[in-house]
Amino acid sequence: MFATRFPTLLPPVLLATLMLGGCGGKPPPGAADTAPTPAADEQEPPVESLPIQTVGSAQACELLDPSDVESIMGSAAEPAPRLEARAAGVAMAGCAWELAPAGSEVALIVAEGEGVAASELKGEAVAGVGDAAVLRLRGDSRVKVMARVGGRMMTLEATGPDMAARKDAVIAAAGSAAERLRTVAEAVE
Repeated sequence: MFATRFPTLLPPVLLATLMLGGCGGKPPPGAADTAPTPAADEQEPPVESLPIQTVGSAQACELLDPSDVESIMGSAAEPAPRLEARAAGVAMAGCAWELAPAGSEVALIVAEGEGVAASELKGEAVAGVGDAAVLRLRGDSRVKVMARVGGRMMTLEATGPDMAARKDAVIAAAGSAAERLRTVAEAVE
């Protein structure tokens, strides 16, 4: 009996639900925002710029030697600063090298700040890159090395056809970039 009534009740129930759902956009009359508005002299202090950023995007581009990029991609490519951001106690900078016709890209990102050095590294352990490093492969087309260098995290990611076959070149480049990052960081500190 329920099976025969259900189809006849569905349209009215659905219509009523849609009609009531449309009423939720406006607050009821008299329901003003009761949160106090701070006075002009009680405004929150401006967010200070973070003094932690060692490497900007242009410097991130200098962490990889052109010969490292060429060994990974099989051809020379020009660096392009891609990322520079600061938020919630963390500063990030990045650079990318791209070979559009081949569909290959190498990207390097450096992050530093609160809690960055304590981030967990998950993947296959890699020796000789920074203080600790891991390798992650995604199919044949993506190789990523994540390394901890002092209070910073560095990620070197290479994507493109048959990139997994060049993982040793990516690991070697990550090792060189980690040493350059350590030198830059020590000079700043």
